[in-house]
Amino acid sequence: MEMMVVLLIISIFTGMGLFYLNSDAYRLKAEANNLKSTLQEARMEAVKRGETVSVEVFSDRYESSFNKSPVYFNEKIGVYTGGEKPAKFDEKTDRKVNISSLGTTNRLHVILGINQKYYSVCVNVAGRIWIMENDVNDRKPCSN
Repeated sequence: MEMMVVLLIISIFTGMGLFYLNSDAYRLKAEANNLKSTLQEARMEAVKRGETVSVEVFSDRYESSFNKSPVYFNEKIGVYTGGEKPAKFDEKTDRKVNISSLGTTNRLHVILGINQKYYSVCVNVAGRIWIMENDVNDRKPCSN
């Protein structure tokens, strides 16, 4: 009987964990982390190669100059421009960050959102890359 109770508890926790892994919030966080990882990889490549490397973000994907294969966002995720008044990307909007051989960059602020949850992916001129979680009423620009 005790073994049945233990198995029941384990199966309940497993089911809850699988539900979270399939949730939109998990997908959004994973996409933000993937973009951050690509930006960090681009910075390392620029320093290693001694040349400028770029990453360009579009409404449905992002591309890097060192890896020609585009990475597509999950179709449920909205991509927004960063700034005082964030706006949804349209077909002509793109954000490009150029990373020099010294690791310095132009600024980048891209907001990823799904179901009233938002993450800002930020890059400052010194090349620091970070993610900020924002709520629907406070999609603030990157600071620092």
